[in-house]
Amino acid sequence: MPSTSGNSNVNLMLEMSRKLFAPKSCYMRPPGGIIAPEESLIAAVFKFVEQPESNNEKQAAGELQKCRDEFKIMSLKVKGGMECVPELFEEQKEQVMVERILRVVFL
Repeated sequence: MPSTSGNSNVNLMLEMSRKLFAPKSCYMRPPGGIIAPEESLIAAVFKFVEQPESNNEKQAAGELQKCRDEFKIMSLKVKGGMECVPELFEEQKEQVMVERILRVVFL
C-alpha cells in the first residue's frame, strides 16, 4: 500500500490556516467540527428531565419519587451578526427545557 501521509499533512496544514478546528472531546465542538472565518457558535444548555417509570402503590398514595435530570450543551454554527433566538433549537423543543443560551465567538 503506497504512503500518502505527505499529501494529507500538506492539506491539513492548509485547512488549519483558514479554519478553526475543535477537538472531538470539546463539549462546544460545532456541528462538522469546523468554524470558518466570520462564523460563530450559539450554544444552549438543555435540561433533560427523565420521569421515573414505576407504578408502585406508594406512588398511588401520593408519595413523590425523584426524577433524574441530565444536562447537555448543544451548539449551532451561525454566520457572523446573526441573533440568537430560541427557535434555532426548535427540534429539541418537545424533549427539553432550555436552561441558558450562550453565545461563543471565536477570534
